[in-house]
Amino acid sequence: MANIPPWSYSSLTKFETCPKQYHIVRVLKKVKEPPTAHTEWGNEVHSALEHRVKDGTPLPEKMQQWEPYAARFAALPGVFAEREYAFNRNLEPVGWWDKDAWCWGIVDVGATAKSCAILADWKTGKPKPDSGQLQLFAAFHMTAEPEVKEVNTLFLWLAHNKATRQDYTADQIPAIWQEYVSRSLRLESAYENDKWPARPSGRCRGWCPVGRENCDFWSPKK
Repeated sequence: MANIPPWSYSSLTKFETCPKQYHIVRVLKKVKEPPTAHTEWGNEVHSALEHRVKDGTPLPEKMQQWEPYAARFAALPGVFAEREYAFNRNLEPVGWWDKDAWCWGIVDVGATAKSCAILADWKTGKPKPDSGQLQLFAAFHMTAEPEVKEVNTLFLWLAHNKATRQDYTADQIPAIWQEYVSRSLRLESAYENDKWPARPSGRCRGWCPVGRENCDFWSPKK
């Protein structure tokens, strides 16, 4: 079998968006995605909220509007922040850097109380209707902690003071894993067969980092 790194929700969706871009950026590493003002701000916000929840470190003045969110989570029993999950192919929890790690992900903030849990992801961008990441995180948590039977998941759209909520129960977990097993098999097939077709879309117009020298479909922003 090819040397396939563990997949995450973001890496799997990047592959599905365009296998060729994934290959150039993540496999060949010919191109590095440059940081943007948005990603740098997102990293800064995530770090500040992590330390506020875990250590009680006050939020910077420019983030004080999100203190109510952070305080609410910090007060929950069993709270955690930036929790790492990794699983092998048998869906057994493993260490993040274990050789048999098959998939992994990090939940921004959450808490467990007996058979229920809440998981949330801080978002600094525009609200989007995709709840796939929340679905996968619910599967991560209930697989790692089988005593948990219900998970409330949230996207917290900080810039818009909105929340997107999806709830999941333990009986849904097998179907969720089956979906992601099927999706990951397509990624594994690309590695095994070294087939990485381009998938042209509107993102080819300057949004893709690979450039004209690596893909004929690339074009500059208009």
